[in-house]
Amino acid sequence: ALCRDIRLIFASTDIEEDILTSTDFDTAFLQSSKFKDQRLMLIIYKDIFTGEDVYEYINGVIYGMQTGGHEWKETLCYRATTEMGFKELKNMESMYYNPVKKVTMAVHVDDPLVKSTGIENREWFHDTLEEKFDTKGRRYLTETNPMDYISVRVSMTPNKDVCMDNIERIEEYLK
Repeated sequence: ALCRDIRLIFASTDIEEDILTSTDFDTAFLQSSKFKDQRLMLIIYKDIFTGEDVYEYINGVIYGMQTGGHEWKETLCYRATTEMGFKELKNMESMYYNPVKKVTMAVHVDDPLVKSTGIENREWFHDTLEEKFDTKGRRYLTETNPMDYISVRVSMTPNKDVCMDNIERIEEYLK
């Protein structure tokens, strides 16, 4: 389904009007809310240095929990649809569209690929996302600046064709 999502975004991109960007959610699972009402869960663990029991309250999941991926997806979907005006595609989960801002987002775990119509909508998306979540910066696709997306290089030719390859990864493996 991921390749279909990426291909749909690329195929629908008019590079004269649309802008392709990406980011990365910083420790995504830790930003998820296990409980929509924000109640807390008490966890107890042993401090490896002191041997003492430590009590902490969390409201999300931790890495290693079986429900982590599900909780993260539900958190992102909930916040994107209720707080950012996106609609989730019914036949393609993890793909979202904001009809007012003309922004399409496909998400593979913690990596969104975003198509925005116009600089103002691009900036709205990234500004709003950064208010809601911790991210690792912004990546913009330009003719002179290819963009990494889930270890795939996305580039633009002088003719404004959008291409993707993983030549760097292949060369790493061959070494």
